[in-house]
Amino acid sequence: MTDHTLEQSEQKPSIDDRSSPSSISSAVGVSLAPGVATAVAMWIVWWIAHLPAVQAPGGPFIAILALTMVVSLALWGRWAGRRSGPIAGVGGGAVAALLNLLLLGSRLVEQPTHVDQMESAAGAVRPDATVFVAGFLAVSAVAGIFAGWAGSRMTHREAPPSPRDTLTALAIAGIVAFLPLLVVGGAVTSTESGMAVPDAFTTYGAPSFLFPLSLMAGEWGSPKIFLEHTHRLFGSLVGLITIIVAIWTFAIDRRWMARGLAIAVFGLVTTQGVLGALRVSENSPALAFLHGIFGQGVFASAVVLASVVHYDPRDGVPSLPAKTVRAARIGYRVGLAALVVVAIQLALGAASRHFGASHATWTHAGWGFITAGTVAIAGALLASADRDTRQGRGLRRVGRGLTHVVGLQFLLGWVVIWQVTQDESKRPILESVELASATPVDVFEATVATAHQAIGAGILALATLAVVCAARWQRAPSSADPT
Repeated sequence: MTDHTLEQSEQKPSIDDRSSPSSISSAVGVSLAPGVATAVAMWIVWWIAHLPAVQAPGGPFIAILALTMVVSLALWGRWAGRRSGPIAGVGGGAVAALLNLLLLGSRLVEQPTHVDQMESAAGAVRPDATVFVAGFLAVSAVAGIFAGWAGSRMTHREAPPSPRDTLTALAIAGIVAFLPLLVVGGAVTSTESGMAVPDAFTTYGAPSFLFPLSLMAGEWGSPKIFLEHTHRLFGSLVGLITIIVAIWTFAIDRRWMARGLAIAVFGLVTTQGVLGALRVSENSPALAFLHGIFGQGVFASAVVLASVVHYDPRDGVPSLPAKTVRAARIGYRVGLAALVVVAIQLALGAASRHFGASHATWTHAGWGFITAGTVAIAGALLASADRDTRQGRGLRRVGRGLTHVVGLQFLLGWVVIWQVTQDESKRPILESVELASATPVDVFEATVATAHQAIGAGILALATLAVVCAARWQRAPSSADPT
């Protein structure tokens, strides 16, 4: 062992490596990511099942929701290993159940048939709500024990995940939580539902978590209220998950960069929530525009955080093939350019959506050629890294992902342009008192526009990840390329 290696081994570790399965910290660590990921999966199922075009019957819906929970926790039980799988199951089940209370609240209150009744019905909790919540938490924990144990039998690995692995998994689960938030937010804009709820911090006078389901879905529900209100709920979920990620980052990672990023992401999420509330209280298209593009940047920041906590500096900077270092170095520079052109493209798209200006629409279309070309070049450069090292394979995956996704986005963009040219009139964003006269939602048009917006956010996140990864390896010592 060299003196340099001895010096490195004696340095204070950046990651708390205590991973005894009997410790409280280990039990918490293997529970957080499973709980967060399971809750997000269940929220997505809940949202799809209650879409106006779906309206799944109660029995099948509950069965699918329960199956989602069990399958998710079983997979996470396998991830946690034979010794910690049951802990991941019961702990993850408890965390998921607590997060799911945000949705369950819509069932714990009286169910009026019209928003006019909310003046007297706001916050009217059912008498059996306490028993219902206790039973829900108990069933979730029992299901978690079973699922975690079953999952742990699917692997021969005994050791639990390391603290760094638990933090990385939690950060990735946090990224996944952003995806439905972005999709639902895009659907709100695509269906002109941004002002369907008149109050910024409550929903028709009720605490947001206690707004009756009957006024969102079913016979008396309003599609626009459903989309706007569930967007707020997903925003609350992401906010809570961001707090959990920040706390666990401080508990596990001692690096100032990781902790600073965790605080920054939380601050950005909070700012985004405030922008959303101000957009409603001021009924401002300008704030709607800012809220839309800022949210995509917040998503990208969560990707950066996950990348940082995943990387352990104690691993050192390995010697990489010259082609990989070259791909990282050039890819970093082109990737920065891609980030700039993508940000401009997203701003133009948001201007077109929120202001309905034809010049913004056609500038967005023209700039799309520059964006697609720049992103494709950055992706191709990163994809030229080697296949033999972990770092090279990572760069290749990010590069190929960029190339494929930007191609899909370019084609989808022309479908959106075609839709816009069919009806160039700007449809008004109806306020809550006008919902009765709202025209039916064009499901195909809304789906295509929302997908285009969400994929754009994904490209920004991928480009950000590409720059972070390329920056990390562009200064690595290079070795001769394998023959």
